[in-house]
Amino acid sequence: MKKGSARARMLIALLLLVSESRAQMSKMEPGVNPVVTILIYDYAHVPERQLGTAEREVSRVFHHAGVETRWADCSDRPPHVADRLCVYAPEDVGFVMKILPREPSILLHYPKDAFGAAIIFSEGNGVPVGYVFYDRVKAKSEDCDFQGLLTGEIIVHELGHILLGPDSHSPTGIMSAVWGNEELQHASDGALLFTLSQSEEIRVQLAANRQGVAVTSPAVRNSGQLMSFAGIGSDALY
Repeated sequence: MKKGSARARMLIALLLLVSESRAQMSKMEPGVNPVVTILIYDYAHVPERQLGTAEREVSRVFHHAGVETRWADCSDRPPHVADRLCVYAPEDVGFVMKILPREPSILLHYPKDAFGAAIIFSEGNGVPVGYVFYDRVKAKSEDCDFQGLLTGEIIVHELGHILLGPDSHSPTGIMSAVWGNEELQHASDGALLFTLSQSEEIRVQLAANRQGVAVTSPAVRNSGQLMSFAGIGSDALY
């Protein structure tokens, strides 16, 4: 009887271990991707066509990284009605991205060759904000579709800094610090993406909160106010 009881206990323990391992595996199953919510404040009044292209590009790049997106247009311009998510505090919902026209971009005193920027605060001191300088996007190309695509790529880059930290530039891919002809061509070809390691880190950050609000990385927690730029080289003529 004692041997039977011992075997029964071992069998129960093994079953528990198997069930726990399966539970862990289920959390990593494909199709259950973390979600990033993006609150868009379009002060540049980007045409609907370009904004739609930007949204699709943001969704495509993040999906390639194993992350789904929710896009909330918080712009207050008739007859547009702001998304219901916009009434909540940003830190409770997602990440703020502001698309700026020329005048506010100049007042912020960012480098004149920057497409966008992200301001990241130390933990508890403020909500991270990403910027797109839309006048500089329009200056790069008169093609409406490319303007929308580039806007989307810049949004992804700046969200990448918010999720990965300010020192997250990489030699290649969408987190490249300087976008020259090669990077712009990759963007046009749909090949400007997160690296595998960046994708994994982003998923870890987002999975920490089921609402899609990332837990700030150690690089951000240990910093004060930090800024990052997505710039273009002076020879980057597209």
